[in-house]
Amino acid sequence: MPPAAAEAPPPYAEEEVTIRAGSETIAGTLTVPRTAGKHPAVILITGSGAHDRDEELFGFRPFRIIADYFTRHGLAVLRCDDRGVGGSTGSKSAVTTAVHADDVLAELKFLQARADINPAQVGLCGHSEGGIIAPIAAAKSKDVAFIVLIAGSAVTGDKIICFQLESQMKEAGRGEKEIQNSLAEERRVFDCIRSDSGWGSLRAELSKDAASGYAALDPGQRKSLPDSSAFVKSTVDGKMAIARGSWFRYFIDFDPAAVLVQVGCPVLAIFGGLDSQVPVSLNRAPMESALARSRTKDWKVEVLPKANHLFQTAVTGFFSEYASLPKEFTPGFLDLMTGWITKRVAVSDAGAAGRGN
Repeated sequence: MPPAAAEAPPPYAEEEVTIRAGSETIAGTLTVPRTAGKHPAVILITGSGAHDRDEELFGFRPFRIIADYFTRHGLAVLRCDDRGVGGSTGSKSAVTTAVHADDVLAELKFLQARADINPAQVGLCGHSEGGIIAPIAAAKSKDVAFIVLIAGSAVTGDKIICFQLESQMKEAGRGEKEIQNSLAEERRVFDCIRSDSGWGSLRAELSKDAASGYAALDPGQRKSLPDSSAFVKSTVDGKMAIARGSWFRYFIDFDPAAVLVQVGCPVLAIFGGLDSQVPVSLNRAPMESALARSRTKDWKVEVLPKANHLFQTAVTGFFSEYASLPKEFTPGFLDLMTGWITKRVAVSDAGAAGRGN
């Protein structure tokens, strides 16, 4: 067989960079059009959880694809590993959404200091929790030129968590009574966090539920698990660690709408019509209301009807479907973002000459 053709190098420069953010070091990849001059730039911001700079999930690398597409259209792009991931130091679990926003502002200053970046035209593009982080950063700094919110929420975190729990249980075929019991338990977790009391009672309740869950498993399922007491302890310890962690405590009561009204730069918000994690039904109206009351007059909310949370063309939109879908974006998604951004920054024809397909 003839050897496979070598992949052509991209028509832009690619550089590994490190950025100081407080006491931590953030590592990332910067892609820049090869033409001379100062380029507009976009900082990509990942969602919740520990993500690498490509935001890889099940082999799908959304941020690598976005960075490539944007840079081929004349935009420099910075994408970074989260704290504690890849080349970045620190711990993702030990910080809050607000700390991540400070990291983004450190990345912004890094780009503004470069000779090949236009310091007045650096914007943010955040996915999921990144769509919460971007407005926080934009509200703190007038240097943010624009923000793109990809499946960014506009309601408090407790509402998002309860929606996701209910959606996942329905996907798994759970009955309505079981779903309501789980939602009630989740709300008791919220109560403990807010009052910082009742942790002993919560642990006892979680232990009881975990023991019941173990007893309901068939013998085949139990083979791959530790004994009952070890299973219960591990399950409860994990839930308690999350509930008492700084990120979760901050997230459940954080109101994105309250920050959105402080934003003065252009805003594009995009929702997936089949998103089962940040549903358009729960978030579009609050998003539009907040933006209508904000300091910006340049805002737009778009819904791509067939897209899931990762903006793949979906069938159901459920999480379990992600891995089986083509590792590509739904048609029009990349063009929507690129067209909107390039109308608000100065991109030279030469800078976008390598756009290709």
